[in-house]
Amino acid sequence: MQEASTQLEDSLLGKMLETCGDAENQLALELTQHESFVEKEIVDPLCNIAELEIPNIQKQRKQLAKLVLDWDSVRARWNQAHKSSGTNFQGLPSKIDTLKEEMDEAGNKVELCKDQLAADMYSFMSKEGEYGKFFVTLLEAQADYHRKALAVLEKALPEMRAHQDKWAEKPAFGTHLEEHLKRAVVRLHCPLKPVSCCSWRRA
Repeated sequence: MQEASTQLEDSLLGKMLETCGDAENQLALELTQHESFVEKEIVDPLCNIAELEIPNIQKQRKQLAKLVLDWDSVRARWNQAHKSSGTNFQGLPSKIDTLKEEMDEAGNKVELCKDQLAADMYSFMSKEGEYGKFFVTLLEAQADYHRKALAVLEKALPEMRAHQDKWAEKPAFGTHLEEHLKRAVVRLHCPLKPVSCCSWRRA
């Protein structure tokens, strides 16, 4: 628009293109600043939550489920070996002891994973208020952007309407003769009243 306005200097269309082009440039600048702020202050922190903290908790939960299955498996084997030995432990003492150690180790891993998962979840929940502020900030930023954009438009529209209202060089083609003569008299600053169509026809 601005480039085209330089080719149409001193014309209504040129002025319209220039004013509208300036307004569009200001709107683009406001939008760029708004998007940059949103990306830095809102999107990046939320992506960190979505891509790191939440997946880490999900990973811990899957790990805990696997450890519980391993613990249940070794405990079942220990119970089976214990029952198979009967009241006499002389036949399978080493195997039972080995399974007991495996079961205790698996149980310890389960407890450690539970503690880690609980710590991660408590840490996440403790920041819930902080995370909620991101969404408030997002709407505030959007409201601010729309206010600034509206201010740009409210400034440009009166200027464009003024150009339209003040423009005297209106086309003669397709205009009533009386209206055309009135505008011609105004342009020439003639004190005489413009002749009417009927008078012109009689002359």
